[in-house]
Amino acid sequence: MQHVRELERRDRNLASAIAELETLESEVEAIRSRAAELAHVLSSLPERRTELLEHRAAALAELDCRRQALVEASAEHEEAERRGSEERIAAAWRALTRSEDSVAAGEARLGRVTTEEADLEAEAEAAERERPELASRAADVARRLRTAPRISARVDPGDDLVDWGSRARAALFLARTGLEREREQIIREAVELGTASLGEPLYGSTVAAVRRRLEERATA
Repeated sequence: MQHVRELERRDRNLASAIAELETLESEVEAIRSRAAELAHVLSSLPERRTELLEHRAAALAELDCRRQALVEASAEHEEAERRGSEERIAAAWRALTRSEDSVAAGEARLGRVTTEEADLEAEAEAAERERPELASRAADVARRLRTAPRISARVDPGDDLVDWGSRARAALFLARTGLEREREQIIREAVELGTASLGEPLYGSTVAAVRRRLEERATA
């Protein structure tokens, strides 16, 4: 019975260690994933800025054309009202209305480009602000890795948090799978001991369940 209790103690310790490593794995992956997103945002800035400058130039050129058309439509409307027929006045009015709507649409397009430019710069500033915060989180996790179960080598972050995240994740995976194999062996040993002692199969049982069954048999 004492041996089964010792196996249960070791099983609990291993389960706790595995849970600790799983928590660290989750935190490392969150940092690595976010670092990759920030890197993409910052690396794509030049291309996105150039694209928006091109959109702005196109929107301004189009708006100039629409405004010129509005000036011409307005002049035609004034001329029609001075000396034109009702039919000409009505046609000029329709053309003027279309030109005004066209200018409004062109201004809206330019406004959207302006908003996109502002949003892009806000995104860039937020990414730059978040980088040191992410580095601080990585440093905290790295300190915890130094005392984590079965982590054999230090995995300190550098400038490239994506690379650090990959290395830390690999170290955690190796440590966790080693602990899981050890725990499986303990469970198998307890189950085999219980099966032999009780004379009935206990496959699929936990170590705690085996210990309880043995205690029940002992006190029966």
